[in-house]
Amino acid sequence: MLEDDILNEIKKNEEENKDKNEIVEIDENEEITNTQYDMPEVTDTEDKKKKKKEKKAKGSSKWSQLSKKQKIIIIVSGVVVLLIIIGLLLWFLVFKKDKEEPKKNEEPLVIVEKDNYRYEDGKLIFIDEDKNELGEYDCTNKDEELCYVAYYSNEDEFDVAKSVYENSVPVDFRSDIINNNFVFIYDNTEKEDGNVFLYDIKAKEVSDEYSLVKEVNESSVIVKDLEDNYGVLSFSDDEINALIDFDYDYLGYILESTALVGANNNNYVLIDLEGDQISKNIPGEIKNFDSTNISVKIDGSYYIYSYQGVRLSEEEYDYIRFVDSYIITAKNRRLYVFDKDADPMTMEGIRISSNDYNTELVFNEDLVQTGKKEAFDAYINGKTLRIEYDEEYYDVNLNEGEFSKNQEFYSYFQGKLYFYADAEKTEAIGSYACNYANSIDASTTDLTNCFIAKESNIFKNTTSPALGYLPIFNKRFVFIADTSAPGANDNIILYDLEDNKKLATYKEVDTGFYQNEQKINFVESAGTIVLAKNTSDSYGLINIGSTSVSGVIGFKSDDNATNSEVYMLDNNIVMKRSDGTYHLYKTNGEEITSKITTTNEIVDYKGDYILVKSKDNYLIYKLDGTIMSSEYKYIALEENYYISVDKDNNIGVYNFKDSKVNLAKDLNIKIDGKDCAKEIKYGLNGNVLVLTYTFNGKNEVVEINLG
Repeated sequence: MLEDDILNEIKKNEEENKDKNEIVEIDENEEITNTQYDMPEVTDTEDKKKKKKEKKAKGSSKWSQLSKKQKIIIIVSGVVVLLIIIGLLLWFLVFKKDKEEPKKNEEPLVIVEKDNYRYEDGKLIFIDEDKNELGEYDCTNKDEELCYVAYYSNEDEFDVAKSVYENSVPVDFRSDIINNNFVFIYDNTEKEDGNVFLYDIKAKEVSDEYSLVKEVNESSVIVKDLEDNYGVLSFSDDEINALIDFDYDYLGYILESTALVGANNNNYVLIDLEGDQISKNIPGEIKNFDSTNISVKIDGSYYIYSYQGVRLSEEEYDYIRFVDSYIITAKNRRLYVFDKDADPMTMEGIRISSNDYNTELVFNEDLVQTGKKEAFDAYINGKTLRIEYDEEYYDVNLNEGEFSKNQEFYSYFQGKLYFYADAEKTEAIGSYACNYANSIDASTTDLTNCFIAKESNIFKNTTSPALGYLPIFNKRFVFIADTSAPGANDNIILYDLEDNKKLATYKEVDTGFYQNEQKINFVESAGTIVLAKNTSDSYGLINIGSTSVSGVIGFKSDDNATNSEVYMLDNNIVMKRSDGTYHLYKTNGEEITSKITTTNEIVDYKGDYILVKSKDNYLIYKLDGTIMSSEYKYIALEENYYISVDKDNNIGVYNFKDSKVNLAKDLNIKIDGKDCAKEIKYGLNGNVLVLTYTFNGKNEVVEINLG
């Protein structure tokens, strides 16, 4: 062995060098005293040098005398011995200990306490709300991450508030222990995507296996079987029943709602909690619903459907939310409000900044809510729907919508009038922004400050100071009363709905046709003549055409005289100007009296002749300006003749062919003269005037040949 060879070599070397080591050999055990060194005193320096020499001499007595070969052998031997010592230590400290204490095959004790159970050493121990133990389940997969009380599925994509963690991952809510007896368990070799087992705690057995479970209420759940069919299980104390058979491709439930959502072959339906179908088939994904309407998503767009399966509006939306009995829709980041009948409660929409419309409730790992993310919030306060967004809010007066839904051809919202070409309000034709907004409450039956104007009684066809409503003309033109004085009809705007601009402002307008119209109407006409009074108190005549509005009789003359008075004369119009002159016009704007200048009131017009009155006297003009009669107390004008009464109540009859000849001169006909118009009656029989008159209270008759 290597060790024996090394020892023999060392012994041989010691014998050979025995005589060479004698001068330096010192007995280290010998006691050294001061007497042994009874020498003259030396300095410290000399003493130190001496000690160094002695120390050097001592060292050279053993190692320095060895050969190079001997030194190598000694070093190698030391290393070998050191390795042997290390090996022995490892043996005793590690390998022998492991041999003496073999590893146990038992699972380490792990205790994890969760919501309604405790995982303990490979078992699930179920606990109630008071932390009382209900029973246990022996896990097949003895790992707290592989065996636990199952979570409810998060597969539903309803448009309701979603619970997420702070990293935006959906919150997993653990399933309940139903009736303190039934529990859904996850026990699989993988952490995710495994089935769940329905476990009967009292019977200590697995009842069935499902793909997922979803909460409905404290006594029922939605489950999906291993063949991908959905049904609903109902639990009594010790029994499990199929409340809804496994006949659906999908079942979902919005917590605290009144119905389940079911689907077969991409047709969706609402089902009550007893399993009865309560809606017709809906051809799209049901995203939300209330007691009246359903939010449906089809090809990426949202629509409002009734329970009868009828689409209530063809309008497409990006999102729909139900708030009490009202519907909020979103489109291009604008919110619109409707009532349950899909009648609008707003019109322009409310602009918001975000299009992430669903609300997210944010939770930390301990399921404590730490935040809320939402594009908007909405709630009802009385008859106001408040929408909060971007640290702002918008109040929708629901009374405006209730009022507007009962009106034909127009609506009113938030200070604006909206107009339509049909009573059902399907064809919008424009809007008008009011200067003076209406105040609308539950009792409002008519608008008070901004409304479609009424007739103004310029034509004097009635004694009523305010007549019926003017119509909307030709899908384009409308007269709007916009005034600060409630109920006033004296600031009337003629508005072009197509061009969205104001054409004129009037104090009064009158067509003479809508005296009794108590509802807004709609007319289409090639032309409607409207008599109006402008803000300068001057009258004029305008024509409402199909595409334009034109002036018929100007509000000023060429010399800037205004029309201070106006009245109808049969189908013609008389204007009295500010200079005192009277002018007769046809309704097409043609002036009949263009060659006549008179300050006398025009009272009649027949053929080529005009009858005027000055105080108590009458006078006839020909249209060419010729005076055709003397002044009389009374004149009855006809196209070819006239009857006169002079100051002495004598009756005269004149033919315009020879207006200077009194055909009744020789008859000495007189009347009482108290009321000439009533005392004279007449008619023609061929060319003969049959005249009936009253004199001395008696009626007399005479016939006069007019020639």
